[in-house]
Amino acid sequence: MTEQGFARFAQQLKHEHGLDLSLYKEAQIKRRLLSYMQRYSVADYGGLTHYISSAEKRSHLVDYLDINVSEFFRNPELFVYLEQEVFRRLTAKQKSLRVWSAGCSIGAEPYSLAIALAEARIALSRGIWGTDLDAGALHQAAHGLYNVADVRNVGDSRRERYFDLENGNFRVKQLLKSMIEFQRHDLLCDPIPHRFDLVVCRNVAIYFTEEAKLAMLKRFSDCLLPGGVLFTGATESYPTHHTFGFRRIHSCFYEKVGD
Repeated sequence: MTEQGFARFAQQLKHEHGLDLSLYKEAQIKRRLLSYMQRYSVADYGGLTHYISSAEKRSHLVDYLDINVSEFFRNPELFVYLEQEVFRRLTAKQKSLRVWSAGCSIGAEPYSLAIALAEARIALSRGIWGTDLDAGALHQAAHGLYNVADVRNVGDSRRERYFDLENGNFRVKQLLKSMIEFQRHDLLCDPIPHRFDLVVCRNVAIYFTEEAKLAMLKRFSDCLLPGGVLFTGATESYPTHHTFGFRRIHSCFYEKVGD
């Protein structure tokens, strides 16, 4: 499998499916592709191009390349800060919020936000916008069915209030579903239709190149209202956040300084 073969494959994938592999860390993408080819007994990139000739198989590959590791209230201590401090900051200026969960994967994150907002009795200007590139993950998110491991950080009282037990799994109640609008969206290039008070994008940038990370941060800065907050992943850092009009207010939280 040559570098030229990879380059040709990447160019075709971008042209036909809109996925730009150059924005992701090359070594990681190549490992995922190799694993995929081994799984389906594909010998090289030329064979892979032929294998995904149908739209269905191309879509399946894109879903496979997208890393979906998610759970409700991931890093619970950060959600405590969100609920106790960030919500207070944001609602001091307005009573209803606009919220975007970018790269929301299977939906655990936007549903966690919906629970936190409902508990705090904070109104939404519109539904939480939950977006991801992976159509399969979004389908699961809309379906709203999760296993025990997914909800391990959800307290018993919240489980009873916001989930129905279904054959040993947990299905989110309609109240939560009604608070979220799921949509397929590439956060690096697709239009962002609104400005937001809170953008949550966690454990997504770790898969991007440094250039793509900075482009993403610029887009988040542009779409956040003054005083709005960006909530990032526990393993992500943005040492040049000042360049994009942010100030760090806590671990994983950045406030947008006035325009």
